[in-house]
Formats: sequence, C-alpha cells, structure tokens
Amino acid sequence: METTKNANNSDYDHNKAAFSTMPDFSRYLSISKDIGVISLTRALQYEFIRNYPFQGTVLDIGGGELTGYRQLLNCSSYDSINIDHSTEPTWIVGVGEAFPCSSGSYDTVISFNTLEHIFDAQFVLREMQRVLKSGGNLWLTTPFLFPIHGHPDDFFRPTPSWYNQALTEAGFKNIVVFPLAWGPLTTGQVCSGSPGPFRSFRRQIALITDLLYAKLQTSRKQTTAFDYLNRFATAFLVHAEKSVSVD
Repeated sequence: METTKNANNSDYDHNKAAFSTMPDFSRYLSISKDIGVISLTRALQYEFIRNYPFQGTVLDIGGGELTGYRQLLNCSSYDSINIDHSTEPTWIVGVGEAFPCSSGSYDTVISFNTLEHIFDAQFVLREMQRVLKSGGNLWLTTPFLFPIHGHPDDFFRPTPSWYNQALTEAGFKNIVVFPLAWGPLTTGQVCSGSPGPFRSFRRQIALITDLLYAKLQTSRKQTTAFDYLNRFATAFLVHAEKSVSVD
C-alpha cells in the first residue's frame, strides 16, 4: 500500500507505526467488552475515535448527536450533517446537495461508515475539501470485508487505491490508509456474520486465538504490523490533509 507522491515518506512511515498496532492483551480487554454489542469492525473504529484528539472545529458527515460514537469524540466544537432526522444532526442535507457551510470553515472533517452509502462519493469528497480550512485534516472510516447493509443503499467498498486516487483528485495530500483488523478468524466471522449457536462465545474465542496468532507472527518477525493487518482488513481508516493555500 502506498501513499501519494505528495506525502513525506518519513511522516508516512511514522503515521503507519502510530496507527497500525498489533493485537495485544490491553487492547483485547477493551475490544472484547464491545463484541456482541457491536461488530468487530465498529469496535475497531470506536477504539480509534475514543483515543484520538480531533483538532479544533469538527464537522461530521453522516453524524449527529444521537450516533453511537458521539460521546466518544474528543473535540471542543462539533457540527454534523445527515439525511436522517433521528440522529439529530446540526443540518439535514439531502443526497447530492452542497453542504450548508462556508468554504474553509472547519479544522477537521470526519465521516464514519457513510461514504459507502453514497453513489457520487467524489462530490462529497470535494465538498469535504471545500469546507476545510487550509491545512485542515480529513478522517474517514469505511468497511471493507463487511456484508451489504443498506441505509438506505450500499454502493461500494473503497480500497486504498481508490482512496489515493479519489482524494488526490479532490484536492487532498499526504493520504494514508490504515487497515483496521484483528486477525484472520475474527475477519472471517465478520464476513460470515458468525451464524449458529453460542455466537458471542465463539467471537471471544476468535479474538483470543487471533491475539495468540499475532504474538506468534511478531515473535518470528515475519511481517510488519501494517502489512499483517492489511491482509485481514475488515475496514479502512483514512487520513488526508487539505493543501495549504499560498497567497
């Protein structure tokens, strides 16, 4: 997986190390409490959201005050856009409509599990870029190996290659795509839905087995954390920056 030509390679390697972490026991204790209540995909996304300090003014595309992750967000100023009244967003915006925000008005734009439900995703990326301040940050998460889930529609599963090209064309730089995964057994359960009896118990066993397998891979030094997780990605976490304007 490669970043764009605009990115500094040392920064890219640092970011990969910072966000690509192998399974460990402390993470297991945190994630295992969520499994059975939410999916592994969402648990891994929430782990990031819970621990990352989002900078300045934040606009959440597909969010709202009643989303499951709102109370996890570490930010001082929060606005949101959604098509769904029930999430209590700041603005109700229809599909294909421009955001009701001034250009260059937010430090950070976030969007979690939303882009895959939008047919013209490129239009939304351009709107995200427009409302960001110069040098502002974009954070996206979308599922990858995950069943179709219409809300009301489900159009595609963005890959790292798609993100690199689409975000570059939308005016972003320093694009890094992080795989979110725990291991082969848990990703297999996400794909299958883990049907059958004792599902919660089997999910816990899969978490522990993948933890042990990751420890074995680490001890043998056969792969980096980034490459290991990329093999089993159940979702992707994406960071990009809006280019700094030069007057």
